[in-house]
Amino acid sequence: MGATRVVVSTTEGTVRKKVSRTFATKKEAQKWATKMEAERNDGINIAGSSMTYAEYYEQWVKDYKYGNLKPTTEHLYKHRINVIRDLFGSITLSQLSHAVLQKKIDEYGETRQKTTVNLIVITVKASLKDALYDGYIPRDIFSRVKPHSDLEPVNRIKALSATDFKKLQDYLFAHYAEHEANLVLLALLETGMRVGEALALNYNDLNALFDSISITKTYSTAIHTMTKPKTKTSTRNVKVTHELAQLLVDRKDRKNAERYFEITLYPVEQHLKKVLKALKLPQITVHGLRHSHASYLLYKGVSVNYVSERLGHANTAITQLVYTHMLSEERSNEADKTVKILSKSPNVPKAKSKY
Repeated sequence: MGATRVVVSTTEGTVRKKVSRTFATKKEAQKWATKMEAERNDGINIAGSSMTYAEYYEQWVKDYKYGNLKPTTEHLYKHRINVIRDLFGSITLSQLSHAVLQKKIDEYGETRQKTTVNLIVITVKASLKDALYDGYIPRDIFSRVKPHSDLEPVNRIKALSATDFKKLQDYLFAHYAEHEANLVLLALLETGMRVGEALALNYNDLNALFDSISITKTYSTAIHTMTKPKTKTSTRNVKVTHELAQLLVDRKDRKNAERYFEITLYPVEQHLKKVLKALKLPQITVHGLRHSHASYLLYKGVSVNYVSERLGHANTAITQLVYTHMLSEERSNEADKTVKILSKSPNVPKAKSKY
């Protein structure tokens, strides 16, 4: 028995289209035609549902994301288009189901951390929510999809201890001239700037008279351009030590240089690993220097209100959430101090804090 080809007519807006498929048996063809007819009566976009999910996702990104996002975020979506294309291949919208989605997400999670998998799950759900609204899929097949991962999470230290902070700070000051990355790392450690904010600094951003830095932009290594700061509150003035200010002033004599640092993110990351290894300090990320800065200030008793402002956080709740471990240590120390002040005995034992 020969193959059977079925053609179904449908209308998308004012445009009439035809969707066809070929089946090995007449029975399979009739079953598909009946299904298509039912979906058309239910308002399902038959022509649209015959496209691959990867094609739909790419079009969804262009229609709903591009033009509404920062260039760096658009760059991430371009990367995710490739991920979706590799993951779902030729699977059409009409072939998608909860089981198919979960299977593909689980395959992705075989070689990725759960946080990475979750980002893909979020964007898949967002795109299919619009697909459901626009009639490309007949029902919710995405809400129950969960991110799974076969990789154990890496328990990295997010911030240096106070002792390690000083050790790294002293080294960077002593060796700032040996490698451009050393001065970048020192600036991050002493200011709490995001690395993109540091790489974006130009000569007009430093007020050497008042030892302060104006943060108004960020540099994206991914797209090699300046962009707006992460949030509105990221635009801020940061007071710096006179020593750091002078090191930056000394870089102004470089010919044809517009920014303090012409280096990019990757060599800074690699250099930090080497420095930490040489000093026998815990390995942290470049962003971990920002955490180390805030943690050190909180440990030294600087108010959470000022630390929040210095970091460019929208409110102190964000700072408290990120650095709750340091605030807990602070509360414990304050509890001991309070009991010691109130006690009449000079040999009062330390309070047993619940923190």
